[in-house]
Amino acid sequence: MDRIVIKFGGTSMGSAYAMQQSAEIVKFYIKRNPVVVVSAVGKDIDDGNSEKVTDMLIYCHKKAEDAKLVKTKLDEIAERHYTLMKSLNLDYATIDSELTDLGNSLDSYRGHLISRTANREAAVRLQNNKESLLDGLDDIDEVVRKRFSAEIQSYGERLSAKIFASYLSQRFDAQAYNAFDIGMITDSEFEAAKPLNEAFSMLKKNIAKMRCVPVITGYIGKDIRGSGTLLIGRGGSDYSAAVIANAITAKELLIYSDADGIMTADPKIIKTARTIPELSFEEAAELTYFGAKILHPSSVVPAIRKNITVKVLNTFNPSGSGTTITKRHSKGNAIKGIANKEVYILTVKNPEMVGERGFAEKIFSISEQYGISVETIGTSSIEISYTFEKNGISDLADLITALQNVGEVSRSEGTSINVVGDALKSTPGMMGDICSILGDNKINIMMPVCANGSALNLLINRRNGKKALRVLHEELIEKKN
Repeated sequence: MDRIVIKFGGTSMGSAYAMQQSAEIVKFYIKRNPVVVVSAVGKDIDDGNSEKVTDMLIYCHKKAEDAKLVKTKLDEIAERHYTLMKSLNLDYATIDSELTDLGNSLDSYRGHLISRTANREAAVRLQNNKESLLDGLDDIDEVVRKRFSAEIQSYGERLSAKIFASYLSQRFDAQAYNAFDIGMITDSEFEAAKPLNEAFSMLKKNIAKMRCVPVITGYIGKDIRGSGTLLIGRGGSDYSAAVIANAITAKELLIYSDADGIMTADPKIIKTARTIPELSFEEAAELTYFGAKILHPSSVVPAIRKNITVKVLNTFNPSGSGTTITKRHSKGNAIKGIANKEVYILTVKNPEMVGERGFAEKIFSISEQYGISVETIGTSSIEISYTFEKNGISDLADLITALQNVGEVSRSEGTSINVVGDALKSTPGMMGDICSILGDNKINIMMPVCANGSALNLLINRRNGKKALRVLHEELIEKKN
């Protein structure tokens, strides 16, 4: 059976007009037996002041102890969805149970927070060796925090799936499904979960039974104990869709957002950036990991495993061709795109560690404890420098303090520039040409160049980051095409 998976992002759910456009897309593909995956209601592209529902839910979780603040935000969440439903002529009762359950989840979390305070006070009074007991309570608190975070955020997708399925039902048979009810079983990494192996067969079996257009929640799953989880963290709906596409061996995975595909560079910086017509899986993974925000970096992995074509398309420009991602490697000598993002650079220096084993291990072990995802590394005999995304850490000062037990620590900021194209593998002198372009424009490379297959990563001083992006885009893309 020819079957496709269509994933709609937050902006494609963000207004009545957006849902109407998305419904037209489903109708267009109806003969290909579409399986629909949705994100939570996102920004309304025509209303710059609109909030993403997931952000509103995160706020409720963070402010859970303040019942009054939470009640106000819950009313805003309900009103956002009711406004959508009114414009689409849908019955408000469709989402009553989800809104009630959301309120109950927040009440339960508030109860935990109140009892936690009492437990900590009791531990201080009763335990002589109180630090070990308090540490244990902290560990439990963190697990509970993450579990409730996942559960509370899940209602964004549960609400949007109910609304969109109800709207589609006006045209053809459609039904909303929570992914965890049809097989999306994951590990217990509540805020960054991965599906278990058996999830794929369960999803395949259950979806095969459906005789309707299924509208499935993205982003969310449950572990084997029934606790809610979020797939690979924020942006995980793309990954959910790819997992489902893999499970049913879909012919294509179509990912719809408010952009015309993956661009040659950030269009906010490079006004001449344009859509990349075709990318290999490897090129797409490199661009998304190093800054292109259209896809989650891990989203193409399940598709790669089954060689499923992925298309990145625009809900609001349905005639556009977007970007097609396939296993095929590019022909010719073209650079496809240049991604950029802001990073921190930490350098740990200790002359006493010359020749000593374990220097790097200590540094990266400490970094891992703070949830750091290291991107590039530069080393010498007495120091190690490494980079990570600026929004990838909330307690940088604490990390630096911990690293000072290993050596002298210095911090700087830079722009990570990633030049992507399969041509880098096959074109002699390409790396030298790129470095020459930067040198001719008096732009210095802060750390050694890191080349990996179809990507070349360069670390530039932050003040020259945008300039580097402009000159590289002009010389490698605009003048070559």
